[in-house]
Amino acid sequence: MSAVRFRVGGVPEHFNYPWYMAGDDHPKFEWVVQPGGTGAMCEGLRSGALDIALLLTEGAVADLHKGNPSQIIGTYVSSPLTWGIHVAAGSPYQSVEDLEGKVFGISRYTSGSHLMAYVNARQLDWDTSALQFEVVGNFEGARQAMQEGRIDAFMWEKYTTKPTVDSGEWRRPGVCVTPWPCFVLVAREEIVEQYQPELLELMHDIRQRLDHTDRTEKLRFISDHFKLQPEDVADWYSQTTWSCAPAIAASELEKVQHDLQALGIIDAPVPPRQLCAPFVTFAEENLSSVMYNWRVESVYKKLEEEGLAEGRLQLSDLLGLGHLDQYHYLGAEACYEVAEALSLEDSDYVYDVGSGVGGTARVLADCSGCRVLGVELQPELCRLSTELTRRAGLSDRVEFRAGDLLNYDWEGTFDHFISLLVFLHVPDRAKVLAHCHKALKPGGRFFIEDFVVRNPLSTKEARQLKETVSAQSVSNTEVYLQALEQAGFTDLKVVEMDTLWREWTRKRFDEFKGNQAAHRSFYGEALFENRLSFYQTIADLFAGGNLGGVRITGRKKS
Repeated sequence: MSAVRFRVGGVPEHFNYPWYMAGDDHPKFEWVVQPGGTGAMCEGLRSGALDIALLLTEGAVADLHKGNPSQIIGTYVSSPLTWGIHVAAGSPYQSVEDLEGKVFGISRYTSGSHLMAYVNARQLDWDTSALQFEVVGNFEGARQAMQEGRIDAFMWEKYTTKPTVDSGEWRRPGVCVTPWPCFVLVAREEIVEQYQPELLELMHDIRQRLDHTDRTEKLRFISDHFKLQPEDVADWYSQTTWSCAPAIAASELEKVQHDLQALGIIDAPVPPRQLCAPFVTFAEENLSSVMYNWRVESVYKKLEEEGLAEGRLQLSDLLGLGHLDQYHYLGAEACYEVAEALSLEDSDYVYDVGSGVGGTARVLADCSGCRVLGVELQPELCRLSTELTRRAGLSDRVEFRAGDLLNYDWEGTFDHFISLLVFLHVPDRAKVLAHCHKALKPGGRFFIEDFVVRNPLSTKEARQLKETVSAQSVSNTEVYLQALEQAGFTDLKVVEMDTLWREWTRKRFDEFKGNQAAHRSFYGEALFENRLSFYQTIADLFAGGNLGGVRITGRKKS
């Protein structure tokens, strides 16, 4: 990856403690304090003063609707935000209801304090057209405006303002809780386009700090740095959930837009995908956690055991990881068969659909000299792919992109595409095949390995394929070939893999079970049992004779 240091903007508040703990000289980012809040940061993104900003969700969505050339790259804090509704200590207003028709201070128009004043008014059934506002710039500006009597109320995060309330300067007659995750990460479009791997790596670094820093150390730092009482920090921390990951719930974005439209802040909702970077996954899209979530930590753990936690890796080191590197059947042998079947050369450009942690792509590049672009739905697997490939010295020939491949348009780019045990997970195979056809150059060839149905599946088998394997599209061979022909492919050739895969999956299960003492020690009891059950399910499905496998090759018409 190229050396890039992002300019990251965020408010000087406790939510952003991991960025402060990382220090001023972090090699991957420069922290740019933004006391003006979401509105100021939106302006910073527009002007190019910021590369990334940690924004209130509602403020980010509102400004993207207004043409901010940026995209959501992930969820930062997934729990809702509690906004305190504040008045001066000597104010005559004793309840939130008393504030109807009064003047609310806001940091700036379309800021979080502005938008949440609308949300609060709507929750209380006030006439939102009668709301009155006074721009105060930031928290200190609000204190001054309150003191001078220019504003009657001000909404700001509850714990940030608690010292002001505790001192007797302000009172808090009520709160308003956001009905959605409170903070998202947003980056300028040009940053998204140029630095996807680096963005994924930055989020990973911050997530590691969130997950692995001692809780006591974190609470002490937050209390000391942000001048908050320890008991308040502990209370706030227990209510807060960080994500810092390239994922978000599409339903949450729909909810935000619905409320913003009802408030007259946006004209009409747009598809959530339109607001997000192509590598952002929606929570509704994630595949079975039993299949994928364990893999990243297992790779790191195995490399550490082998004394390879840092430094240069040989391809043989990664192949030694076995199923942690090669997700398909038959391991590296299948990769070499791909290279032979497609007659790969150093001038070829290969599209690896569903690239996992990049094992197949690295082998193909190493054995043939070809270039490979892999796309992987799971961002964390994609991030690890880039890291391992860089350490193996293959970044000049192999790169990866995260997210749904349908979010990308690579018309006429590739000489070949490959897909090893991936299409079975795709809910709309026709769309994906059309995408792959479009991505190939005229005459481009492909290599697919996938599940097929030989006989009608039993109710149990169908359930296992869906729930355990996350299989969405498994058909018989005839239907599969028809789908390929309808997508525009020709010269289709089929090799049945049933016997070979039946034997291989049974051997995998037997060996895993036979070496269970070592595997229990490595994976832990719960994960070992999950993997054992998964391997047995696959072996039994092939042994039952109703599920089979195929290798299909063909080409796009010239």
